[in-house]
Amino acid sequence: LSSDELSGRWPGTKGDSLTLAYISGEFRAAGLQYFGDSYFQYFKVVTGAVTGTGNVFTFKHETFTAGSDYTPLSFTCDTSLCADLCFAGYGVASGKYDDFKKADVKGKWAVILYDIPAGSFPDAGNAVSLRARSINASEKGAAGVIFVYGGTGSFPAKFMEKSYSRLKIPVVAVRQQVLNKILNPDDALMVTGNTKNKTFKGSYNVCITADVDPVEVTTANVTGFIPGTDPLLSKEYIIIGGHHDHLGMGGAGSSSRKPEKSAIHPGADDNASGTAGVMELARYYSENPQKRTLVFSAFAAEEQGLLGSKQFTAEPPVNLSSVSAMVNFDMIGRMKPDKKTLSISGTGSSAEGDSILKMYEDTTLFKLRLSRGAGGGSDHAPFYRKEVPVFFFITGMHEDYHSPTDTWEKIDSTGTANVLGYAVQFISDIAGRDQKLTYRQADTKQENESRPRSGKSIGITPDISDSSGKGLKVEAVRSGGPAEKAGIKKEDIIVSVDGKKVSGIQDYMIHLGNAKEGSKIPVEVIRNENGSEKKIKLKVQL
Repeated sequence: LSSDELSGRWPGTKGDSLTLAYISGEFRAAGLQYFGDSYFQYFKVVTGAVTGTGNVFTFKHETFTAGSDYTPLSFTCDTSLCADLCFAGYGVASGKYDDFKKADVKGKWAVILYDIPAGSFPDAGNAVSLRARSINASEKGAAGVIFVYGGTGSFPAKFMEKSYSRLKIPVVAVRQQVLNKILNPDDALMVTGNTKNKTFKGSYNVCITADVDPVEVTTANVTGFIPGTDPLLSKEYIIIGGHHDHLGMGGAGSSSRKPEKSAIHPGADDNASGTAGVMELARYYSENPQKRTLVFSAFAAEEQGLLGSKQFTAEPPVNLSSVSAMVNFDMIGRMKPDKKTLSISGTGSSAEGDSILKMYEDTTLFKLRLSRGAGGGSDHAPFYRKEVPVFFFITGMHEDYHSPTDTWEKIDSTGTANVLGYAVQFISDIAGRDQKLTYRQADTKQENESRPRSGKSIGITPDISDSSGKGLKVEAVRSGGPAEKAGIKKEDIIVSVDGKKVSGIQDYMIHLGNAKEGSKIPVEVIRNENGSEKKIKLKVQL
């Protein structure tokens, strides 16, 4: 699964197709049956963007070429704009920084320097991202944004990285030498950053049409099952799963920890280890069937926002109310030799979970670290939101996470085998006991911190996959967290944070990141009550 041949298992690639064929072949060899007419549950995923055919850039009588002279950015609005230019420095506006203080960008193209010298804005955080700087310009009244790109060769891949929502203004990057042809000599010096002048002296009417098309690919969950042996209990299910995708070649927008490097990201631990575990358990249980029906699923596009498991729960092959538990394996191959700990979260999502897990603990092999919380960024989460008891197995984070160095030779095969041996005891117990596990709401105050978190949090689980541009949907609210205390509820759609519009996860993170720690910020949500939408203004304590 982590071989170079599979090229990092990015959705929609040849490596992804080879992965699907390999897993389904293993399921077939183990004798698993399938739902419908195959092992595959196909769905579409947006993985990035490409330049559309409608891009136009003119100044006076000269026309410039998309792809070589300029390029739209993936989060641009598809629109046309003819307007004057206004220089806005680096376009940073956060805390003590405000490049727009003396720049009247209203109704104009905000011309912003793309490259920011290291150390220029040491505590600005997300405010230096391309999207954040574009949002700043829009909020200051700019009708469009032009980033001045001084590099040679192809435009950076990050210009076309996946965007979950679009802005309301056109955003493009234009080569510095192109702007040199448009601007008078004094103004041209400004876009090199080599002058103290802050305002263009000339007047320019630049016309640009921006056009971007999403890249949509097809991938699939791979699912099979082993029928239960009990006439009654066979109508109930245990779902055993883990995601099969990874980051492909990495690069901008892939969540690689080394986005500047285009290289195969093998994903041996994340999550070839969990997928291999699912296949091995399928082989084992094909020879040792249980009273309940066992469903095995390798989920696609987890790295894109749990899309495979969301697809499974949106169009389930079995009645989810008949599912006794979902067991998720994600990164089970790197048990730390000095700690020898297996973390399992979600234990509070059932009344019986903790006691059953502790029953089979063998401290000579490893210690259990149990967490009652059922949140976290892995494929158990969509099942928990459907009121299915969940158990998330993970051996922990390491320095190779989301990098080209997560390779197969670093896998602790003995530790992984011990994890699966323990899992067999647990799964066999819950698959054979007389009663289904009793679902209950987990203690969201106790979350397993084995997966990385970043930035400020108000205690919600956002729907990061929503690309509608209508706001940010709240999938879950942490008990006792700032959001719950403020009155935010599950299914609310956050449309503004700290007085700034939110169209999706990226805007939300930028505005939340810019908010002052310890302050009380306004948050506006849309709530559906009795079939009608209601806009509600709340205050959240950070």
